[in-house]
Amino acid sequence: MNQRSIENLILENNALILKKYLAERSMIPTGNLVEISYKQLEEAPVETLREIYSELHIPGFKNATENIQIYLDSVRTYRKNKYAKLNKNMVRKINDHWKIWFSEWGYNMLD
Repeated sequence: MNQRSIENLILENNALILKKYLAERSMIPTGNLVEISYKQLEEAPVETLREIYSELHIPGFKNATENIQIYLDSVRTYRKNKYAKLNKNMVRKINDHWKIWFSEWGYNMLD
């Protein structure tokens, strides 16, 4: 499989997965699904996890907070990978295939 085939497979499968999820999301019983953004988790991890526990009625958040904090402290110095800027053609492909992602959760299209 060549690079172009792999890229198209990723772009198309991702779009199909999201469309399937959106079509079936309403079948998930109320109280069994919480959707959060990566930004929300990144900026306020403890509060976001508290919200998840609460929304899903998972007991034990108080008991888990110490271990959550230990983990967060262990990754405090982690820095996200940096990648070369995507070429305009790839940005266009991503925006075309994944615009439903951006639209559904209020993200900006790629530049």
